[in-house]
Amino acid sequence: MVRDLPYFAVETVGLSGASSGYAEQLERELETAARSMTTLHVDESRLRELAGRYPAVTTLTTEADLPHGLTVRVVERPPVGLVEGTRGRPVPVAADGSLLAGQPVDRPLPSLPGRASSGWRAQRATTASAARLTAAAPRTLAVWLERVRRGQTGWTVELRRGPELRFGSLADLGAKWSAATAVLRAPRARGARYIDLRLPDRPAAGGFPPPPTNELGDGADAPPSR
Repeated sequence: MVRDLPYFAVETVGLSGASSGYAEQLERELETAARSMTTLHVDESRLRELAGRYPAVTTLTTEADLPHGLTVRVVERPPVGLVEGTRGRPVPVAADGSLLAGQPVDRPLPSLPGRASSGWRAQRATTASAARLTAAAPRTLAVWLERVRRGQTGWTVELRRGPELRFGSLADLGAKWSAATAVLRAPRARGARYIDLRLPDRPAAGGFPPPPTNELGDGADAPPSR
């Protein structure tokens, strides 16, 4: 058949949509498999099965560039946080709470509640909620997230070198993250230890350090200037 003629054999494969942590290796494996195909007869199911070995990849599509090129576009679920795995090794987690075991991490990710251990099923709902919270973060803030935890007052996100963000519930996450961004940019919020976002239309920064006192102590009059 014409579609299987050697003239149309796949010789080069281009990959897009994959995170840098695994893209190079996946591209090599896809190219090795595709070299037994032609640009008129691409076995997508075989390529999809191969890419499916990478936990972050959900599916892929192909586009032939006659006579010898093939472009593969993958759709992935990138990691949005980390949980503790066996021997203390961090395991990436996707936005839906799925574990991405073995997935390379190429950027800072926050620590999420939960452990990838024998009791994972019981913890997954909590981890998934935390992952939903971090996945909603704007890109400008995502790299600054350090830790997510849930306490008596709800969900809190700790920032690297910044105040903690108190979300309360997971309702209105878009509005709460927008409010957090606006407050963090405001000069008046500098020095705050926390930002309360439970009412996103009225965010409040608090926990400011006390103003410095003079050397004579509180309530003492400053010496007259000369």
